[in-house]
Amino acid sequence: IVQASANAAMEARVMADIGWAELFQAAEMSAVIRLAVANNLDLKLASTRIEIFQAQSTAARSAYFPTVLGDFSTSPGSPAVSDNSYSLGAVLSWELDFFGKLRRGNEAARAELLASEDAARALMSTLVAATSSTYLSLRELDQERAITLANIASQEGSLELVRSLLGGGVASGAEEQQAI
Repeated sequence: IVQASANAAMEARVMADIGWAELFQAAEMSAVIRLAVANNLDLKLASTRIEIFQAQSTAARSAYFPTVLGDFSTSPGSPAVSDNSYSLGAVLSWELDFFGKLRRGNEAARAELLASEDAARALMSTLVAATSSTYLSLRELDQERAITLANIASQEGSLELVRSLLGGGVASGAEEQQAI
């Protein structure tokens, strides 16, 4: 029993690693899924959120490094003497992380980034599943319609046959009623 559950877990993990384009081999269904993915506004919004959280994560990580501020200015001298003065200044600052404020900020930004990436993957999975399910249901309904139309044509053919037999005196009115 343990081996069977381990095999099932392995198959589930392997199945989860397969991309939807590889999983669904039907070209028409893959085209429909691609169209749904390309035009889904929620997915575009999730992608934008990932970019925002990536920028926030980078900004939080940059707090570990020193900050350099520079200033350069000139002041013209008197008009009689062409003596300009120049000044250059630089300030280097670095916040020490004694109590873990920077580390926790970095961890929080990273967690938000990972959460937004997972949300986007979940949204993508839901979209692909819903689109493929709808596509397969539509294909099933198309086949049911084709079968129904074939049954109608067969019934009409049978009715024509019984009516021609009835006209030839071989069939009875009861058989015609049964064919209807």
